[in-house]
Amino acid sequence: MIMNIKCGNCGVFSYDIDICSKCEKVIQIDDKMVVYKDTSLENIENKITFFNILDITELEAFSNEILLLKCNQKQEKFHPDKHTLASQDEKLTAIHRASICNIAFITLSNFVSRVEYILQIHKIEEVVDNSIINYLFIMNTKLEESNNEEIAEITKEIESKIISLMNSITQTITLLQYNNVSKYLIELRYLIKMKKKCT
Repeated sequence: MIMNIKCGNCGVFSYDIDICSKCEKVIQIDDKMVVYKDTSLENIENKITFFNILDITELEAFSNEILLLKCNQKQEKFHPDKHTLASQDEKLTAIHRASICNIAFITLSNFVSRVEYILQIHKIEEVVDNSIINYLFIMNTKLEESNNEEIAEITKEIESKIISLMNSITQTITLLQYNNVSKYLIELRYLIKMKKKCT
């Protein structure tokens, strides 16, 4: 977690990345300082992640309850009612910080998007496993050649596999084995699309 950030208003390094510990104004964060989903891998060194923004660990983000709680706590700091006496620039800074929190929450609240983001900040590129490609091809062919009753069975199989993959991904990230996440993610992403085709 980033614990010190320079306040643009008073120039002091604050231990709180939201409200300056000296002047008590909302700290402005430039978009170039934040790792967004479209930030290239070579440009993420020493930048603020969504986990920093929401003051949450990677593992905590796998709990929707904790994620929502952290987001609400942050949004409360930037709510317009807290800044009625602030200058126009300060109000705009608070609005911008609230917007970054929203983007962080949207990104981290979706399982696939969250895992993609974790791989991104650890500079892990996705690697395609041929055995997974073959399995997905077989599943897709099976689905296309099935009747309604068979599709219902295949859907159950896909749903079970999705849950299993999500558990494997969570466990692998818990063990900090980020390189092993990629193969699970590719399969998960495709099976979610396949499930949508079934419904």
